[in-house]
Amino acid sequence: MMEKRSKLDVIYIAGMPRSGTTVCGDLLASFDGVEHFGPVNTLSLFRDTSAVKKAQCGCGETVEDCAFWSYVLAKSKSRAYKDLLAQTIEATKTQLGASFMVDSGKRLETIDDYRQRDDCNLIGVVLASRRVDQYVKSRQRHAKKRSNRRSDARLLLTGVADVARWAKMFYSIELAKFQLRDSGIPVLLISPETISGDPDAFAALLSKTFGLGEAKKIRTREFDTGITHTLAGSPSRIRQDGVLRIYPPAEPGTSRDGGKLK
Repeated sequence: MMEKRSKLDVIYIAGMPRSGTTVCGDLLASFDGVEHFGPVNTLSLFRDTSAVKKAQCGCGETVEDCAFWSYVLAKSKSRAYKDLLAQTIEATKTQLGASFMVDSGKRLETIDDYRQRDDCNLIGVVLASRRVDQYVKSRQRHAKKRSNRRSDARLLLTGVADVARWAKMFYSIELAKFQLRDSGIPVLLISPETISGDPDAFAALLSKTFGLGEAKKIRTREFDTGITHTLAGSPSRIRQDGVLRIYPPAEPGTSRDGGKLK
């Protein structure tokens, strides 16, 4: 049984897109007393009333009808991000009874924001990255989906820009590692391979790094995380009915779930 904290403890996940941040957050939520809300900066969308009506919560309700998020919205002083975040931190403790909150917001500058807050303790940071070839291929794949009429020359130029974008993010991650080196805050470096290789071993690593106790045993490729109030849309692509599916890296000519590509 984990001891109760006077302040909410926060683990922040930062880094590159599609590098395992969502899955890492969902794995952290498999520990008792841990709530994962996806990228909490999504709260900034709540300034628009129509967005609140449309936004989906992980519990299956819209944000407007969700018991947790409707409480946050009602108690918040304003729809400004800082007020919504403060109320989310308070509600996580008082309404959900959690000791830890996981924010997979990805933005590296948010690390300093959490370090300066008085209503929570930043007790861990996860820095996620991926190889440059993986990053560029992912970007190219999405670019082709957006427009099938893009020429090879334009895709090549886009690829050059993607390499530059990756280099900038890689430098920022290295800088964050350096800045956190003497802070006393545990830092864990991850990549897609870190998680998909052996999810049980990775869960044990999370527990050891952040002092979270024992995680639920992860069944082959899937496990019930118990997630209820995730804001992000991306977890819904991975989870179905509260179950997170973790797939190993795809073999050449196959999809991520092992099926043959057409």
